[in-house]
Amino acid sequence: MPTRRCLLVRSTGLLLAPQLAGAAAWAQKPLDWPNRVVRIVVPVAAGGPTDTVARVLADQLSKIWGYQVVVENKGGAGTNLGNEMAARADPDGYTVLFATSSLAVNRSLYRSLSYDPLADLLPVSLISRFPLFMFVPNSSPANCRRCRRCCRCRRRRCRRCGDCIVRCGLH
Repeated sequence: MPTRRCLLVRSTGLLLAPQLAGAAAWAQKPLDWPNRVVRIVVPVAAGGPTDTVARVLADQLSKIWGYQVVVENKGGAGTNLGNEMAARADPDGYTVLFATSSLAVNRSLYRSLSYDPLADLLPVSLISRFPLFMFVPNSSPANCRRCRRCCRCRRRRCRRCGDCIVRCGLH
């Protein structure tokens, strides 16, 4: 069992570690990146929620970096065209893929991909999460009680609730 003194020493070390790391980071020469236009590849058609978030992000990054950030939509083949375009780009950091959950799912959906998401791409950051909701008119017979009953029925593999199908992702 650790003593109070041991816990105090450890907690002090945890408090000082970020400051020491920060001092070392300030001593290094700043990166010369970006020094030209950065391209964000969005593997879906323009106008949807993924494209909208990418454009807002691109605008903010342009202001921060002082260089233009361009959004390029390359939809098609279940996002595989855009994903491949980003995977095959020069690995210089000037092409960024704004991926959706389909990047992880496509390995299971397609027999062969011309790129390997795990080997060719490196995750950088989680940008956003989209909670998905289901709405029906108040007068609809598909009220919450019926939908919950239907979902329980589907879990038991009951076939009489065929109209309530749980779909994945953005479909």
